[in-house]
Amino acid sequence: MCIMRYQILLALCLSWCFLNGGKANASSLTQRDPCSHESLTSATAFYCQFGIRDSALNRFPTYRYLGAVEVYLQTTTTPYIISLTPQYFLDRLAERNSKFLIRNGCITSLKESFHNYQRQLNKLKQLTAALGVSIEAKKKDLTQHKGAGICDWSLIRQMRRTLWKSFRRFKSELSAAYETEVILLAQFIHNPSLFEAVNSLVNLDGSNLPIYVHTRPAFFGSQAILQHLSGMVVMSQQGGLFSSDTPAIRQGHPHFVGHKDALTVIVQVRAPGAILSHEYGHLYYLYHHWEAYTEYMEQMGPRYQVGGHGSGDASGIAAELAEKGEMPDFHMPWSFRKRKAERGQPLITLADE
Repeated sequence: MCIMRYQILLALCLSWCFLNGGKANASSLTQRDPCSHESLTSATAFYCQFGIRDSALNRFPTYRYLGAVEVYLQTTTTPYIISLTPQYFLDRLAERNSKFLIRNGCITSLKESFHNYQRQLNKLKQLTAALGVSIEAKKKDLTQHKGAGICDWSLIRQMRRTLWKSFRRFKSELSAAYETEVILLAQFIHNPSLFEAVNSLVNLDGSNLPIYVHTRPAFFGSQAILQHLSGMVVMSQQGGLFSSDTPAIRQGHPHFVGHKDALTVIVQVRAPGAILSHEYGHLYYLYHHWEAYTEYMEQMGPRYQVGGHGSGDASGIAAELAEKGEMPDFHMPWSFRKRKAERGQPLITLADE
């Protein structure tokens, strides 16, 4: 079936990079600078090496907290340890997402998993307090209290299993949000001009066009032919607007459904800033040349190379320039579409889904 019928572009990054991870020195939530520890070799060190002390990074409310989040993820192995770090990080993520159109796409699932974990922990606290035992009490501790029986111990065990499950889910979501934030910062350092350009896009009706970035440890599961890819842009049109959540995407690419009236970028965990810049290069070119590029895809037919890196493919050229730290020099200014929308000129040459 013709790909243009769905008006879907999944721009795949064909470059690959690894970042060595390691164990970080302990730091605190109120640390002066996470880069003050010279022996940091983990993901936090990744953005430190690019000059975190640059005052421009103060625009990012989260970056001073990344060291604390990393330490929390590495050292917190039980759900009974109470820390302010996750809540502070969530608050800073929300502040960051409110200031930028380029957003951390993991915040919703992180917030849900954190609140569920807190609910389960509070339930267990209330039960053990009512029984007069500690939250980590053993069976023999419970039997020493009058009125406590085998049913109470069974209930505690069941609630603990639920708590541990919610805690593991929360840590997984926190790790994803943390990794995403590290990559967002790395991209900003690598190509700040491209960050500013992508962060200023408007949708076809003149409204803001958010860009949600997600990280994944693996992209395609059993699709081995695609596992070498490090990034993807999910981009389509519906009802005259750019979107990464349309019926066609949900039906044809359920694993890559993004956000309504917004675009989605997915990158491999621990990808450097150059990789996210590469994906932004695809996105920035496609945003400005959508109609021309979809016509190009139709003309190429089966000769079109999925991912936009065929010979002479302008989208791929733009991505390669962005990866090198350059701005694509064959784009229209972002205000072009806004001016056309204000004049009421048609922006879509293909039928909507």
